[in-house]
Amino acid sequence: MITLAASLSAMLKSNHRIPAISLEATQSRNELPIMSWSRWYTGSETDSPHAACVSADGSLIRVRNESGTIQVSRVTTPSSGDTWNSWTSLGAIAAAGGGVAVAADNAGNVCIVFVKTGGLRITFRSSSNNGASFGGSGDITTSNESAAVSWCAIACNSSNTFMVWWNRGNTDLRRVTTAAAAGSWAVAFTTASLSATIASFAGMAADFGTDYELVIAGTKATSNDLCVIAATFGFGNKLAAGTLGTWRDLQTADASSTITFHRCHLRRCRPRHLVRKGDRRRPVHTQLFRDRRTRRRRERLVH
Repeated sequence: MITLAASLSAMLKSNHRIPAISLEATQSRNELPIMSWSRWYTGSETDSPHAACVSADGSLIRVRNESGTIQVSRVTTPSSGDTWNSWTSLGAIAAAGGGVAVAADNAGNVCIVFVKTGGLRITFRSSSNNGASFGGSGDITTSNESAAVSWCAIACNSSNTFMVWWNRGNTDLRRVTTAAAAGSWAVAFTTASLSATIASFAGMAADFGTDYELVIAGTKATSNDLCVIAATFGFGNKLAAGTLGTWRDLQTADASSTITFHRCHLRRCRPRHLVRKGDRRRPVHTQLFRDRRTRRRRERLVH
């Protein structure tokens, strides 16, 4: 007969603990959420520079530059059953193939910016009724730029101030602000040379979170490799106001590649608009455990 140690005897008399495994599953890749997109519309529109935003009342505003004619679409309640093929022409006022951008504030103002006919100026059209109509217009750059303008971007911050960026030639990035979509634009423009970063522009986009985020497609300065780069422009949160952060690569491809990067678009995901509730699931926790009464392994999902 073997006498058990007091510690072992005490353990045998204690409550049993059964190991459990916890598994967490999220719908993501590289820590980024994967959206389950559904196609709502397949149209016959020609491939052209385009932009989109959601106005303060929830309307989806789409804008495209169709061979120099600015076309606008407003869908008040975006869903699969709405009319998506209705467009309103603002006239043949843009440079064919030139960039176009649109943004909205929280007060019902919507501002469209685009490269004007001739390719040397940036022009705007504005709406004060959530994109139902566009009345205000004018040149942001009231005189011709010294080099060709091809692309532009616009974003609105939390103070309802719009900021516009555009390229001048192959390496200059220009910007200007305004207090409202239909207001006066600042006279003085700010220029940043990107000659050490890129050799040409092929598109740009901007958006505002806590600071501005800017994305540019183009070619690298030294290698001529194709690239998509991004930088933060400070609003006083992550970066000091008016500070342009370091450019970082989002995607690159060899200069000899057949891949092209152009007409980039940037928008933060907003749960209220254009994203079905089922596409923004919280993480699903799968817990494996043993039922003490049946001693069987079970699984439960906790949202």
